[in-house]
Amino acid sequence: MDILKDQAYEKELNKTRFKAIPAVFAVIEKDGCILLGKRADTGYMAGKYGLVSGHVDGGEPLKQAMIREIEEEVGLIVKAEDLDFVHISHRVSEEKDGTERMDFFFYIKDWVGEPAIMEKDKCTHLDWFSYDTLPEETILYIKNILKRIQEGKNYTEDGWNYEK
Repeated sequence: MDILKDQAYEKELNKTRFKAIPAVFAVIEKDGCILLGKRADTGYMAGKYGLVSGHVDGGEPLKQAMIREIEEEVGLIVKAEDLDFVHISHRVSEEKDGTERMDFFFYIKDWVGEPAIMEKDKCTHLDWFSYDTLPEETILYIKNILKRIQEGKNYTEDGWNYEK
């Protein structure tokens, strides 16, 4: 009898729990400039500049996902102790599909290697930019979050309609 009660409770919880898509973002800074890549035509933000980033795989810790994405995208080798968590963003997807995003931002203190485009089908240009002179084509939520990080803020909500 208790098993049926537990199953019913779990079924009810699963109806009301939302699912968010987790992603990690690298704030790689050198000489006061941050590394941005210009996105290729992948179906998401083509021609826009963004941080090294990617989705977290199931069963993968955030720091491990960040280390993996940095190596896959720009070829840098980073250790877990060289990642500092600096910001989280809970946002409604700009794709208007009802999904929510949980974005985790890490400041990268140290690395081995020189950044290079490793996924030419996903990135067309890679360069260092001053916080004050980010390209006009930088993804808007990335611009906003970088500003908040500079202000010492560690949390952002974006895309919510509070008038409901």
